[in-house]
Amino acid sequence: MKYEIGIIGGKSNLFNRFCKLSLKNSSYNFVTYGRNECDVSLDLNSDLSVDYLTSIIGSQSQISCFMIFAGVSKPDKCADNPWLSYKVNVINLIKLISICLELKKEIIFLSSDAVFEAASKPINENNKLEPLSAYGIQKAAIENYFKDHKNFKSLRLSYVLCRDDFLLDKSMYLEKCGIYRNFMRNVIVEDDLYKVLDEYISNFQQHPECLNIAGLECLSKFDIGLEVAKAYKFPKPRACDASDDFFANRARKINMQSLYLSDVLSRFPRNVPEWLTQLKS
Repeated sequence: MKYEIGIIGGKSNLFNRFCKLSLKNSSYNFVTYGRNECDVSLDLNSDLSVDYLTSIIGSQSQISCFMIFAGVSKPDKCADNPWLSYKVNVINLIKLISICLELKKEIIFLSSDAVFEAASKPINENNKLEPLSAYGIQKAAIENYFKDHKNFKSLRLSYVLCRDDFLLDKSMYLEKCGIYRNFMRNVIVEDDLYKVLDEYISNFQQHPECLNIAGLECLSKFDIGLEVAKAYKFPKPRACDASDDFFANRARKINMQSLYLSDVLSRFPRNVPEWLTQLKS
C-alpha cells in the first residue's frame, strides 16, 4: 500500500532525518508545505484566508494524513514575540487543522512535554495539562481545541537525542565545554520517535489520541554526556548549571512518562547506552 502524506512545516531537520532513517524502503510519498523549497507554498506567519487554505489542502486529494512539524518551536522566541508566535502556533494552525479535518484528513500533531511544565511529579497521558510558558500554553491550546476529534492525534515530544546532537560531538569533551546537569527530561532516541511516526501513519485509528514520546529515565544533558563519553571513550564531560535566565521560559525538570509507548513500539523504548551501542555497530 502506498501512503500519501502531507508535511506541514516544510523540510525541517526532523522531517529530513525521519525520511532518511525511517523510510528507506517504504512506499510513502510526501507533499511538503512551507516557505522554502517545498511542493506547496505556505507561510504561517502571514494572514491566511480560509479560501486559500481550503484550496491548497483540497487540491491534494490523494493525501490521507498530515503531519504537523510547523510552528515557532523555541520557547524564548515565543516569549519574546508573543503575538507572532500565537498567530503562527495557535490562530493559523487552528485554521489549517480545522480545514484538514473538514476534508476528512488525519492529523498527527507534534506537541511537547512543555504542556506539563508545572507538574512537580512524574506525569503520564492521564494527567491534566499544566503549561506555564508561552510555548507550552500554545501547544496545549491546540491539543485542547481538537482533543475530541477522532482524526486528531497529539504526539508529545520530550528531549529527542539525535545523531547530530551536540552531545555526540567529540570536541565538546576535548575542549571541556560545560554541559548542563540541572536541565532534565525523559530522553527519547530519534529511532524510537521515527518508529512511532511510522506506526501512526500506517495504523492511525488503532493508536491513542495522545501519546507521550519519552524514555524511561529522566536525565540531564550531563547524564547523557557521561554515557557518550563512556561509549566512545571520550574524556569525562565537565558539568555546569544553566542560569536562572535559561529557565525563564522552560521548566528545570519534566518527568514525562507514557502508559502506551511500549505498546506502540512493541517493546520498551531504547535507553541511551543501548542506542549508542547500536550506533557504533
